[in-house]
Amino acid sequence: MALPKTPFPGMVVRYSFLWSSEARAGETEGRKDRPCVIVTAVKRMPDARFRVRVLPITHRPAEPARSVAIPARVKRHLGLDADASWIVLDEVNEFVWPGVDLRPVSPAKPGVWTFGILPSETFEEIRAKLRMVIQQRVSSGNIAAGSARSSTSGGHKGTGRSARPPLRRQERGGVAGPAVATTAVDPTVWSRSKI
Repeated sequence: MALPKTPFPGMVVRYSFLWSSEARAGETEGRKDRPCVIVTAVKRMPDARFRVRVLPITHRPAEPARSVAIPARVKRHLGLDADASWIVLDEVNEFVWPGVDLRPVSPAKPGVWTFGILPSETFEEIRAKLRMVIQQRVSSGNIAAGSARSSTSGGHKGTGRSARPPLRRQERGGVAGPAVATTAVDPTVWSRSKI
């Protein structure tokens, strides 16, 4: 399957995911290509490209309140391995689609760019738990409620975020890719995306 021109929530792709701990340590590239779930895909008005946010899928057990276990039948549907896996809800990468960090699903399948689409009940569980994660962060005072920022004011131009998350400019083969913000989930970002 060719790379889709239009990404959408629920699509599972292989992506070089940069964890926030890696970014804080000064790393600019993900250590591992991994399956990730697209949770938002918003068309940008100036250039009609999509701003995409992905959550990572990992084999490492995660706190149940901050993750969604992937049922074995869903893993089979997506063509993933049989090992237990979780979708982590408090880590997110953002990029402009298609981005230089997307990968084919396997070296044996160089023209296949998506694993498939999550069933609606799995994606609804992600949405519900993600809302709870955001509410907990707001109520704990880690993030101020209602602090939405304009995408052109302050911070990193065009990211809609403050200077807090590190950005990386990606370059491979002499072609510059879009800046990518890597941070823990920020409710001001998610609330604008109607998760």
